Amino acid sequence: MLIGITFFANCKKENSEECPNGKTNIIQQYSLDTIFPSDYIMAYPGSWWEYDNGKVDSCRGYFTQKIENIERNYPCLSVYEDLIYVPTITSLGAIYKGSIIKITSNYQGTKFVEMIDTAKSNSIVSYGKNPYPSNYNHYSQTMIVKSEIIEHLSSFQVNGIIYADVIHCQTSEKTDDFKLETPPPRISHYYFAKNIGLIEHSSSYVGLDTRKRLINHYIAPH
Repeated sequence: MLIGITFFANCKKENSEECPNGKTNIIQQYSLDTIFPSDYIMAYPGSWWEYDNGKVDSCRGYFTQKIENIERNYPCLSVYEDLIYVPTITSLGAIYKGSIIKITSNYQGTKFVEMIDTAKSNSIVSYGKNPYPSNYNHYSQTMIVKSEIIEHLSSFQVNGIIYADVIHCQTSEKTDDFKLETPPPRISHYYFAKNIGLIEHSSSYVGLDTRKRLINHYIAPH
């Protein structure tokens, strides 16, 4: 499910010296908060997850992440910036509690795809992939990401091991191109076990199927 960070501040008036016509007003409100992961992702520094495809995911530590919230009040474009510390996992990227952070460019705001919030079953977020045009009326490409909690399982078996308390999430990532034929979406399934993390992932795109399942893991003290 999509989440956002809201800052309560007023956009400047049209004739403001801080936000002249056609200019961007950047308001920096750096909290430097450390954002801890969900019990279903367990992205703590030193943790690792080994999969049967030969890949090993790991969490190397907490890194600074800029979070942007956008307000538009023509001709003013106000960008509220926060700087926080978030953990990262090799294959998932930056983690915000139970969400994966999607990085966008050119003041489109920070996007969050919530993977494991069972209180919110569906979400959809879209954003332009190419440079943000001055009139912000169109893009050459738009990424559309849908996230859905399929089920919350009491147990789930992977490689002969039974894991308790598992969340099954499905995502759909599709690129809409306004000039070219739009390709089909990439469909991915994620299984997150509580106090462990990602135990299985599968993906399907234009006839290419991939899958990985957990065979060993270590969760660092936290």
